[in-house]
Amino acid sequence: MIQFGKYDRKISFISFLDVDDGYSGSYPLPVSVLDTLSNVKQLRGSNSLESAQLELPKTYVFKVQYRLGFEPTQEMQILYQGITHVIKGVEVYKERNTREWIITAIRTDNEVTALTVQNTLDSSLDFIL
Repeated sequence: MIQFGKYDRKISFISFLDVDDGYSGSYPLPVSVLDTLSNVKQLRGSNSLESAQLELPKTYVFKVQYRLGFEPTQEMQILYQGITHVIKGVEVYKERNTREWIITAIRTDNEVTALTVQNTLDSSLDFIL
């Protein structure tokens, strides 16, 4: 059963492509793989030394509806509110009746100012945000 309003935050999954820099080298170019809605929760922890070492104040859990043809990996990052989050864990909720991905990510405090958006349907529609 779909719970309307459960997925209320916009996120983007980012992958990195190696682009030739013209000087026999390359640089990573962030590319949006999927823009979707998500349920986002920030993990809370005690003020103990252990929670500070685990970076709990910067840990988020993203829940995204399952869809065919897309599988998030730890090589991807999540763009949420203009800040990138490194994916640390990906699991499927209810494997028998696949409903959603549960993704654990840590905030990097790196703001993204330009992001290349690729359209898989028509390459003439690609643009930079």
